[in-house]
Amino acid sequence: QAFPNPAKNVFYFYYSVSSENYTEEMPVVKVLDNAGRVVYTLQLDDLRGEAKVLLEDVPSGSYMIRIEYKGVSSDQIRITITQ
Repeated sequence: QAFPNPAKNVFYFYYSVSSENYTEEMPVVKVLDNAGRVVYTLQLDDLRGEAKVLLEDVPSGSYMIRIEYKGVSSDQIRITITQ
């Protein structure tokens, strides 16, 4: 769950990615608009922790967040951005 929600231009969420075969590859956060276009990408530096997402220059609206790791995507989280 992302917080705060709604958010102005910065929000946080906790994540945990499990991996049986750990490699140097790290998870990636992607924020998508309602049309499915990626508006933000963040390379994470650990398999678990708290992520800070700073969205600048995106219009107010509803966005989806997902984490991708080794070709697998997490469930999506909805976040509302207000300006």
